[in-house]
Amino acid sequence: MKFLKKQAAMTTSCTIFHYHYPIPSYAETSSRCEDGLHKFIKYAHFLKQNLMLLKQKIIKEQSSATKDSRIVNWAPLIKASSSIEIIGDTNHDSQTGTYYNNSLNGKTILCVGGKIKLYPEYNQIVKNSGGTFISFHGDLNDSLDNLFLLMEKTADMIICPVDCVNHTVFQTIKYYCKSSGKPCVLLDRSAINSFIMGVRMLALMMAEKTDKIRH
Repeated sequence: MKFLKKQAAMTTSCTIFHYHYPIPSYAETSSRCEDGLHKFIKYAHFLKQNLMLLKQKIIKEQSSATKDSRIVNWAPLIKASSSIEIIGDTNHDSQTGTYYNNSLNGKTILCVGGKIKLYPEYNQIVKNSGGTFISFHGDLNDSLDNLFLLMEKTADMIICPVDCVNHTVFQTIKYYCKSSGKPCVLLDRSAINSFIMGVRMLALMMAEKTDKIRH
């Protein structure tokens, strides 16, 4: 019995350690939330400013790019109202009212897109200019592999009416012409007059390129 009392006394006199984990007060928690919210608002404001600056830069670049309506960064853009003089020797057929010249010097023009019903007339225009006409319409029966083959192996120049062409096909032309430097002309309309102006521009580009090589 004495032994049990002694053990009880020793247990009572021992120091008991307690581990206390700091629990943040309401004021501290509220302060941290306010700091986090302040940082979030500041970051959101920063992003908004950068987006506005980026938008202004894009608008500025677009306006400067459209100062000359014939230029779309990587290829001339021909409008129906454009006027380009015919270069080279020209002959006129009084019966048909058609002008013939040899401005293309046997080059092959690939027409990508445009209206299929106008292809016979496109073909005649190119033929009258001393060139060869080939086409790629970009419908379900045409593959991009075939387009690459035509651009790389067959075509000397490319003409593309942008109002009637598949988006994927157009991006493919853009990528190829920017990387290869192959002459390309864009038409804002599939109209015959636009196509005639486009062919004339290609002939002009070819003549300028030949002059640079000679000099």
